[in-house]
Amino acid sequence: MTKAEVLDVITVIVMAYPDRIKEDSVPGMVTAWLAFFGEDNPEIVKTAVMKHIACNKWPPSIAEIRENMVTLQNPDLVPPDVAWTLVAKQMIDSKFTSFGFSDDDLYDAFPPLVAKVVSDIGWATLNEMSRGQYCGYKNGQDRQTFLEHYTPEYKREMESAMLPAAVKTAEQRLISEHTAVLPTAPVKNEYWSLVNPYEN
Repeated sequence: MTKAEVLDVITVIVMAYPDRIKEDSVPGMVTAWLAFFGEDNPEIVKTAVMKHIACNKWPPSIAEIRENMVTLQNPDLVPPDVAWTLVAKQMIDSKFTSFGFSDDDLYDAFPPLVAKVVSDIGWATLNEMSRGQYCGYKNGQDRQTFLEHYTPEYKREMESAMLPAAVKTAEQRLISEHTAVLPTAPVKNEYWSLVNPYEN
């Protein structure tokens, strides 16, 4: 986005929330938005802003707009409740038996992140859990297990997708600099060797 395009978006926000944004804060908003949206497609940013304005009574934060942008550009990255609905529906409607899903089938049936988590847990395991007390599990164990695995993965993917390219690059550089100084193997503890009878 150019500075002029950012200013156009900020103007729309100010007009949509006339009582919420002070006029003297506009130059600072333009500077901040240019830093966070300068490398983005202006149409996607405008659409994300319009979506926010249509659904919210308060002006948007940068994070809210970036989150809207992720949902617009990554429809396969579904929130946890929707992901579980897809899995539960497939368990009820599926022609596949507990062991009938291969990894290829999973990726055909589900969005990529959902398929990955189902594969990690195991389709047969989730089916067994869905039978609840009949298989020694608590009722709802399948849902709980899926959400415990999926939710942190979803949050990581969302956070990564929300970051501007410049921030991602800086983050990767910092991580590589810090991991380069880590030892490659743990240092052997001499005291532990003396007291550990299983040490060779």
